[in-house]
Amino acid sequence: MKVSFPAQTVAIQTEQNVIDPVWYDRIKATERFINSGTIGQGTLATNATTGFGFLPTCAGVPTGVPVITSTQAGYVPVVFDTTNNKIWIYNGAWKGVVVT
Repeated sequence: MKVSFPAQTVAIQTEQNVIDPVWYDRIKATERFINSGTIGQGTLATNATTGFGFLPTCAGVPTGVPVITSTQAGYVPVVFDTTNNKIWIYNGAWKGVVVT
């Protein structure tokens, strides 16, 4: 089995040249995320209990200046403030939106 990521290919091989279906699904989900930037499984039922994307959290307003490497260019840091129920995005400064 080969999984293609930008600028590299990762070959995964087992003794029987097969991979456990659970790990195959996880690897393919990782590949989809890296190649397309998606979070979660896509459309979820209103009563879904799995398939959600997850954001990091902090307890209060973020104040640190994120270090952005060249591989992260074109992306913005994001965090959920559990104290104030705000999603914060860093774009030269932290900008937040209240989640109600």
